Amino acid sequence: MHARLLPLLLLGITFLGGSLRAQDGTLDSTFGSGGIYTSTDTYGAVKIDRDGSLFVGGYFSTFASDFSLTKLKPEGIPDSTFGTHGRAVTRVPQSHWNVARDLAILPDGKILFAGDGDAMGVVMKFEADGSLDTTFGDTGFVINRNMSLLNAMVVHYDDKILVGGQSFIVASTYFTLAQYNLDGTPDLSFGNGGVVNTDLSSARGQAGNDNLKALALQADGKILACGQKAGDSLALVRYLRNGDVDSTFGINGVADIEQEGIFNSVTVQYDGKIIAAGRSGANDIIVVRFDPSGSLDTDFGQAGVVETSLTLDRDEAHEVAVQSDKKIVVCGRVQMNLEYHLALIRYDIYGQVDSTFGTNGITITDLTPMGMGAEYSMILQPERRIVVSANGKVARYRNSLVSWISYPASLEPVTIYPNPTSRWLNVVLTEDLSDQVTLDLYNQNGALVRPMENGFWSAKGSYSFAIDDLPSGMYTLKLTQNGEQRYFKVVKR
Repeated sequence: MHARLLPLLLLGITFLGGSLRAQDGTLDSTFGSGGIYTSTDTYGAVKIDRDGSLFVGGYFSTFASDFSLTKLKPEGIPDSTFGTHGRAVTRVPQSHWNVARDLAILPDGKILFAGDGDAMGVVMKFEADGSLDTTFGDTGFVINRNMSLLNAMVVHYDDKILVGGQSFIVASTYFTLAQYNLDGTPDLSFGNGGVVNTDLSSARGQAGNDNLKALALQADGKILACGQKAGDSLALVRYLRNGDVDSTFGINGVADIEQEGIFNSVTVQYDGKIIAAGRSGANDIIVVRFDPSGSLDTDFGQAGVVETSLTLDRDEAHEVAVQSDKKIVVCGRVQMNLEYHLALIRYDIYGQVDSTFGTNGITITDLTPMGMGAEYSMILQPERRIVVSANGKVARYRNSLVSWISYPASLEPVTIYPNPTSRWLNVVLTEDLSDQVTLDLYNQNGALVRPMENGFWSAKGSYSFAIDDLPSGMYTLKLTQNGEQRYFKVVKR
């Protein structure tokens, strides 16, 4: 399906500057100022902490640029207990021009910050108060001089830190992965000395021009990496935990798609299907869904592919996430009159634009000024919200389908422990309930990662579930009984 919307249709799309009504895709006026927090920094990544606070990574330019990490309270104002007035600023040794790419919040409350500067990759670790953790790497920094661009970072369930980007070797660029231990030392069990370089172009008889843009982890620990390969073509590769290319995926480890464009984001649905999003060769937003084997999912769009054109200029998706109801949210940008604007689109499970979101499925927000090189990041908050960072702004939108609600009294006799946990999650019912309970576990992006049990108990007792195969991070456990829900934050180490 090629969902091509002519530019005139944008006249029917609201350019949001404030909350219009309590509808999915409208700005949340309770956040920041009219739904937007504005800073002098240029942001590139956003993550949510367990208490609902937001961490936003960016950089601050004077004559050079320093990395900045800002902590916002849930209502969208700086948290003065973090850094200096809610902001920590750090200059990397021997680096002058820095760009923030990704963040990760560890179970102990520390924050990993990844980016690049002066053609080298950088990873930093901050304490929960905003100070550098000088026990990490070399006085708080890990510098990878072989990685010219560091675009993405994920943390495995065993606390291994995986980063991905691009390396320039001889006259070619490569997909590059590097893995570190929690203290910042290279993980020598991964690849060659902790590094994997993949040439996706030589097999096509072309000069190397590969660029890894995003990473995602499957429930079994396998690694998905997406981006672009030579010929300006879409690329999605799967790796084993040790860094070897997974030859059982697609064609020799590379997803079976030959089309011009670039993937900027990848995520995994609860059923193992893979969704990647970016820009097509026609400069349209592209969303592609793959089966777990790496073949195109023909139940989605047109033979697995959806292209959406909002303007006659450059439209591009930068982030994709899957809601608990399987609907797909895409964050990106559109170009109009030489200016870029933030775009949010929601699709149903078949790739049709969801008309219940925004205006006809689309929300356009003017976050001027925004340049072509602006970085975008998006998360789905459990509290019925979508949060996007772009340039010097953080915007929050209403979203009714991913939610935490107040705890009904009828479900108070439920206890979850240990929390944080590394292997087992115990659910304790301290008294008998009249109806059976359903359990579902969701990740930070609102995707259902495991329907743990369905209507399996109502009697007093303790029930244990193994979650050691899941990546580390924050999860939401939803308990449903007699139409009422209760939500628990669960931290997986």
